[in-house]
Amino acid sequence: MSRRRPSFSNIHSRMRVHQKSHDLGQVRVNFATVKTAALPLVPAVVKRWLPDGRQEAAEWVVRNPRRDDR
Repeated sequence: MSRRRPSFSNIHSRMRVHQKSHDLGQVRVNFATVKTAALPLVPAVVKRWLPDGRQEAAEWVVRNPRRDDR
């Protein structure tokens, strides 16, 4: 099943930032919204950071540079 990639232009508008009226210096982050926006981007980030790796089931497998891995 293919997930639709979120548009960065509307991510901020969908994120709800809650601010307490009595504590104006702190902002509460809606982590569920951040997770929803970031999760579809994980494969692209992993491929960029570890380009010689490959996906095996639910894991990204890479060669260990300190051993003679295949």
